[in-house]
Amino acid sequence: MPAMKTIEIDMDVHQAIEFRRTDFSQSPNAILREILREVVDLPTAEQVHSEPSPALQGRRTGEFGFTLRGVRFEERSLKSAYMRCLREIATLDQEFLEKLSKITTRSRSIVAQDRKALYRNGRSDLAEKFAELLIGSWWVDTNLSRSQCEQRLRMACKVARFQFGEDLVLDFPMRQ
Repeated sequence: MPAMKTIEIDMDVHQAIEFRRTDFSQSPNAILREILREVVDLPTAEQVHSEPSPALQGRRTGEFGFTLRGVRFEERSLKSAYMRCLREIATLDQEFLEKLSKITTRSRSIVAQDRKALYRNGRSDLAEKFAELLIGSWWVDTNLSRSQCEQRLRMACKVARFQFGEDLVLDFPMRQ
């Protein structure tokens, strides 16, 4: 088992960790590991316990792709691939974004016409940091892990009446 180290964090960082919690059995370390895996090639908890840790590397680029109805798209980051996927679906269904705006997760909307409306908990600071203009007057939350992007794109497929895995095939690699 790797050595543990205690670190001090401020209340904003603590709240950000808690915001990402998916269940009460998830440790703060597991949450931070998931967040960091989106930025650097951090090994999974299972890999840490089974093999020596590789040296941390910089963010990978150019490897996030998807195929939408037979057309292949490549992007340099997870965020840009996620946003491009939503834009491409929106070009195929003019009512898509309106319908998708009615779908929410535990604390966020997937898209909204007001950036502050993305965060149901009233966190305008999150809207300022993480909301990005998607298309037209539509905003999207970009503070998402790979699994959250995939979950939202599965929901998007249902809204657009696409088959996830057939009409939309993701190539968002898991970090090794």
